[in-house]
Amino acid sequence: MSDEEELKKQIKSAWGYMEDTLGDFGFDPAKSVFSEFDLSLSSLSVVGNAVMKGLRPNILSKSRKFPAIVLLPFQAPHSDVAGAHEPAGSSEKVQACKAFVPTLHAACLNPFSVTDTILRAALISSFPTFYAESTALEPLVPGSLIEVSFDNKYDNWSSGIIKEIILARPVEMPDWAVDVPGATDLFNNWPQVVGRGITMLGRYLTGAPIDAALIPMAEGTTSENLNAFVKKMKASGYFDDFTDASLIAAAVNAEHESAYVSNEAGDEDYSARGGIHTTSPRHGGGVFCSFGYWQLNMCGDNFQGGLFATSMGINRETEKIKLLDAITDPDNQFKFVSQQTRAMGLHQYPDTAEGAGLAAGRWAAIFENCVDCQEGQREYNKRQSSGIAHGKAWFE
Repeated sequence: MSDEEELKKQIKSAWGYMEDTLGDFGFDPAKSVFSEFDLSLSSLSVVGNAVMKGLRPNILSKSRKFPAIVLLPFQAPHSDVAGAHEPAGSSEKVQACKAFVPTLHAACLNPFSVTDTILRAALISSFPTFYAESTALEPLVPGSLIEVSFDNKYDNWSSGIIKEIILARPVEMPDWAVDVPGATDLFNNWPQVVGRGITMLGRYLTGAPIDAALIPMAEGTTSENLNAFVKKMKASGYFDDFTDASLIAAAVNAEHESAYVSNEAGDEDYSARGGIHTTSPRHGGGVFCSFGYWQLNMCGDNFQGGLFATSMGINRETEKIKLLDAITDPDNQFKFVSQQTRAMGLHQYPDTAEGAGLAAGRWAAIFENCVDCQEGQREYNKRQSSGIAHGKAWFE
């Protein structure tokens, strides 16, 4: 089955509104399985069963992400999130929602098919609550399609995490969404920018690819030329023990990799290795593996971008938005790259034109490790020649 067919299969599963449900007899761990009659008969037995339930392992822990349909979106204070620590004086809210997970709640009565207002409200209240991991997500309305996980170490059953937004603005909302404050106005006047949480799955929901121009890029800065970039590196304070020849080599490689653009994205992820969906200043929208001045590749644990993620304590597979913001930050890049290249011995080349050329070639071969970058190959020779040329202008 192709990737596109698999995506469409997931969509069909997520948006098939379970017309032939099995009734409301499905097991929902968030709902009590004991009635007042049970409690009156044997409270001790109930306590014993509750203890056993507490000892039962969380079968959804570390499981894959699940497509889910938003039932009721709302803003929750930090105090509502188990284990969260709200900064003193902070009034920031956490995006949250009640959501229906078709693959897990197939046996439950589907709230989208219920016409009785009171019954529908009761049903919605019994579904799990999901809290956003990131503040960079789009707003949600009833019918929004999201991906969720139950990897909530504070509450394994009744709540989880909104991992990503698949489609924030649904094709249509249910009729009862008019009762949700602000939902109709938001739906009719949706912001024109697609949030960075969008996933590849969302491309197929409307039958046409998302307009790449609407997918925002990470914030970034650009240096005018090599001299300006070297000056910026020196000002960062991370390259104090680098010779000028080594700084020229770093700048030459940054020029070839990104044209000195801190938020550049490249190496499109055609093989689905876990890239990030964003917009590249030069290549437009897509899913990319490499980012920043030196195009740090994050589609592998041992690639420079993967090592960067580890150094920042970021999970490159599950915290993509956080990683995108971190890896395109100039200060983070300067700090990480200076440490890596210093350890590789690329920081003390002699301050001559030849030294700058040799450093530029070896930087490509050892640090960049790019295609045709080994000694004697095309990219190595190109960067070495560029290093010599810039070195002559610098030193002579």
